[in-house]
Amino acid sequence: MKTINLVIYFLLALVIAFGLSIYFHSRIDDLSVSDPVIPVPLEEPLKRPVVRYPVPDSVPAPDQPPAPQQPVAEVAPPSSDPLSTLPEQLPTIDESDVLVDQALVDVLSGRAFSNLVIIDSFIQRLVLTVNNLPEKKLPLAHVPFEFPEGIFIAAGEEENLRISDENYQRYVPYLDLLENTNPDTVIRVYVYLYPLLQTAYQQLGYPNAYFNDRLVYVIGHLLETPNPEDPLALNHPSVLYTYADVTLENLSAGQKILLRMGKEQRTRVMSVLRNYHFRLTRLLP
Repeated sequence: MKTINLVIYFLLALVIAFGLSIYFHSRIDDLSVSDPVIPVPLEEPLKRPVVRYPVPDSVPAPDQPPAPQQPVAEVAPPSSDPLSTLPEQLPTIDESDVLVDQALVDVLSGRAFSNLVIIDSFIQRLVLTVNNLPEKKLPLAHVPFEFPEGIFIAAGEEENLRISDENYQRYVPYLDLLENTNPDTVIRVYVYLYPLLQTAYQQLGYPNAYFNDRLVYVIGHLLETPNPEDPLALNHPSVLYTYADVTLENLSAGQKILLRMGKEQRTRVMSVLRNYHFRLTRLLP
């Protein structure tokens, strides 16, 4: 009986050894024919900005050039293109204030800009402000426009505060300037100055981004501003007023600026913004 048990144990040991050898042999074969795992290298940093809405390299021609005029003796004929007075070579961004003053004041709207725009470091101020409009707060010290005259005006008793109708008039000069400036000329000046705008945007810390893409996004964000009926209810928990409607209070800084204008003026601003949004997304490179 003991002899039989030994024989059985011996046979079982052989079977187990044989099975293990086959198993390990098959595992070695599998490993030997499979491709080695090679770690995927990290992508290199982008060398150029990612462009969604490109801007032309040169200023587009005016859509409707003015009719030719009869020359006057010993007087140079007027330029057919107001941008022709601007130099072909752009200065550095730190030396651009004189050029910006010429472009904004002389080309766009005469002296209408002079009382509303801060020319000092205008390019940097504009880019910084545009970039922060969708945020909760604006860096007011760097806004490129003068603040509206007077102070924010509220009406009603403490329990029933609302924005006063008189407050809306503070924004009339800005709205008039926005509506009365030729959008074709604005776009052409924008394209002309775009290398400076792009430089300022990259200096903000966006070397692989495109300012026109950001501007299109910001305009789209502003167009999403609610357009409630006037007057808007307010709270006065501290020195500053807040909107009684929590939804309105949680809007971005740019959207709250539109709310302050009142529904009539806000609607007009929205119309202008839609026009520029359409144009900026369809610039031909």
